Amino acid sequence: MGDIRMKTRVAFVLKLLDDYSGKVIRKEAFLFYIDGELLHPIVKDEGMYVFLEPLSTVLQLKIVSNSYFEQTVMIDRSVLDPQNPVMDVRLFIKCGRSHAYQCEWYTGCIGDKKYSHPVVVCARRAKPTGLVFKSVREENSKKYLIFSGFTQENLVEKTYMLGDKSKADVFIIKEKCGINEYCVEGNFTRKHDAGEKLHRTYRSVTDEKGGYAIPVEGREEDFISEVLVL
Repeated sequence: MGDIRMKTRVAFVLKLLDDYSGKVIRKEAFLFYIDGELLHPIVKDEGMYVFLEPLSTVLQLKIVSNSYFEQTVMIDRSVLDPQNPVMDVRLFIKCGRSHAYQCEWYTGCIGDKKYSHPVVVCARRAKPTGLVFKSVREENSKKYLIFSGFTQENLVEKTYMLGDKSKADVFIIKEKCGINEYCVEGNFTRKHDAGEKLHRTYRSVTDEKGGYAIPVEGREEDFISEVLVL
């Protein structure tokens, strides 16, 4: 009987990011479920989770951890690069859990009963970054924002906001592409006027009663201008 070799095929790869810092989460235990069935991906040292075939093209994956809020994500493998099928997922740290990055906690409660909790909430820092919106362009299905001004902040992989209240757009800056030009990912659906200031924002999720604890950078818990439900 001839030698039969099984070729292992990668279905997709997850890269889990800490939403507050934008850094890849390492040395944290996660459980992954599809329709209640526990999966066992290959865990890579660089924080990647490799899921192997056979798996459905479209699936819902539940991610569970002691330190981060549970999250269920929809994965459509048909839109991933077949040569590099990596999907980023951002997770929200739980208050009181071990955290690799120093932060303070901005706490409160969403009292509006129109929301079905838990919901994602976003706290906007009152002091702007120093960058001012100029224009937006799209290229190869990617969105790029162009700013004027100056900042010493490291913006990449962190969450920011243009506008406020009902006119706010919250998005992640993924890459710096030139002088004051950045590739962004996430909600950017409204028309913004030149001159709008870019604000750092921080996100988390509420509990079942609407209470929240949002991680913010040190000494900024007293300088949050508003909290929005996303």
